[in-house]
Amino acid sequence: MSRYAKANPGKLKYGAPPGIYTHFAGEYFKTMTGTDILFVPYKGGAPALTDVLGGHIDMVFGNKSTLLAQFKGPEAEGARRDQQNSLARTAANADHGEVGVSGFPPEVIFGLLAPAGTPATIVQKLNDAIDDGLRSTEIRANLDAIGVEARIGTAEEFAATLDEQARQWKA
Repeated sequence: MSRYAKANPGKLKYGAPPGIYTHFAGEYFKTMTGTDILFVPYKGGAPALTDVLGGHIDMVFGNKSTLLAQFKGPEAEGARRDQQNSLARTAANADHGEVGVSGFPPEVIFGLLAPAGTPATIVQKLNDAIDDGLRSTEIRANLDAIGVEARIGTAEEFAATLDEQARQWKA
């Protein structure tokens, strides 16, 4: 994709809602590949996905959970391989026809945040309850079905992940 984009500046279009991860990922891709790809703003990810499937735009940078239902074959591109979509081309690996952009931005993560100064005992109770839920067979099955990886850990580990993501995006 990046070779075609370099050879055809301004001819490709990608869509995303402005100011969120998928928009930033597209801009990161352009920066890392030195390509000129037109950003087309959308009111949501679903209309952008509809337009890429309809051939109105050329690409989207989407979350695995959004794209998994649409793309099960080798034409899918994602941030990394996973067991549900082992044929997906990845952003980080140029081997075997993959995109080949190293250091691609971190994936989207979800977590629960508490106000600063929340007592450690309350944070621990919340974390324990969330972790117990994420251990549930039913919740794990539901998350797996949409390509979401449940990560069980401590509040400190989550804070470190947020710090690392902030560092990566700042760079």
